[in-house]
Amino acid sequence: SDVGTSVLAGGLVYELIQGSNSVPFGLTYVAPNGTLIKRPSFYNYRNRITQVQPNRTHIDDYNPPAPRLLDCPPIANGWLASPILPPTPNHDHCDCMFNQLQCRPNFNITTATTQQMTLIGQHLGWLCGVNSSWCADISGNGTTGVYGYWSMCSAVQRA
Repeated sequence: SDVGTSVLAGGLVYELIQGSNSVPFGLTYVAPNGTLIKRPSFYNYRNRITQVQPNRTHIDDYNPPAPRLLDCPPIANGWLASPILPPTPNHDHCDCMFNQLQCRPNFNITTATTQQMTLIGQHLGWLCGVNSSWCADISGNGTTGVYGYWSMCSAVQRA
């Protein structure tokens, strides 16, 4: 297109062989008799690519710079995320806890339906709304960076 031409000017190959679309983007196409036909863009691309003379470095001479972690952006006014990350999920830890519970949902945690998950959310929302300290061990807050011991576990396990 005119927009792409002024930006890329041939620096990108979209299709080597035109696919089933009717727009001629390919550098080549297969004629009805099975012959591969090269379009003018094939020759333009070939002429340009043969002019490229990359600088080469032998592997023994390659000394990459030491990797550096990127700095996080500064925290600005209105930033609602804590720099304290939540705990990494530990499935064995959560499964062990869940399997020891005497009172737990009576369905498979890996195949919970949307309706079951919604019901759990409603019950937890009510319970935690009555007294938030009751849910301190299973809650996590990305704004304050406060995460309960079991906050890494699935919603079903935390229920």
